[in-house]
Amino acid sequence: MWIKGGESPNPLGRKLARQTLQSAVERFLKRNLTERKLQALYDSLTPKDQLSLSMMLLPYALPKKAEESSVTREEIQRAYEMIETKAISNG
Repeated sequence: MWIKGGESPNPLGRKLARQTLQSAVERFLKRNLTERKLQALYDSLTPKDQLSLSMMLLPYALPKKAEESSVTREEIQRAYEMIETKAISNG
């Protein structure tokens, strides 16, 4: 424990956080890509290139497709019958 006025137990100071590739890319994009710059870049493209860029970016803008259900029709039918049986016995 360090006591005020005493010698620091860590004379070299706190270690700097290591920069990850992801954080470096995020920082680069925040500094260099603004909405206006992106719009100007898009506007300078040919209609064909605009369509290509839009198609490339579309998967990042749309929600992911839900996974197909792994429940079989037979399992659904059995569950329905169980619910129906309980409803009849309770009613």
